[in-house]
Amino acid sequence: AYAVREGARVGASLGNGGSSPGTVDAAIVAAVQRGLTNPILIDNITSIDIYQADAAGRPMAGKIDSYDKDGNLIGSAGWPAASRVVGLNGDSIGVRVRYDFHPITPLGTLMGVVFSPTPGYSIIPMADSSVMHLEPIP
Repeated sequence: AYAVREGARVGASLGNGGSSPGTVDAAIVAAVQRGLTNPILIDNITSIDIYQADAAGRPMAGKIDSYDKDGNLIGSAGWPAASRVVGLNGDSIGVRVRYDFHPITPLGTLMGVVFSPTPGYSIIPMADSSVMHLEPIP
């Protein structure tokens, strides 16, 4: 939770990057990585998504930039920083981290018995996100 809040905070404060829009997403990804102080957590990331959020905080269709754990763009950019609208009536930015949890205790087996007809989870996909309003660059 801390990592996605930190990424969203950085993204909100950078807005559209002003004269340097190409640096915004890299700064957001770096903030998320800094928030995950344990290298094992970083290795389990499947994607870091930066998206334009609707009024309910959900990603808007086609307005998502996804990065791998190393900050490499997955696919093509759907919401480049230069197109982000800052200010009072501007956009909201969402940052979501998807990762795989690998239980090392019987938790995976117990969850399989309770939630699945086939017992046993060796990987549990998880996600967390945070949304903030884009602020103008001072």
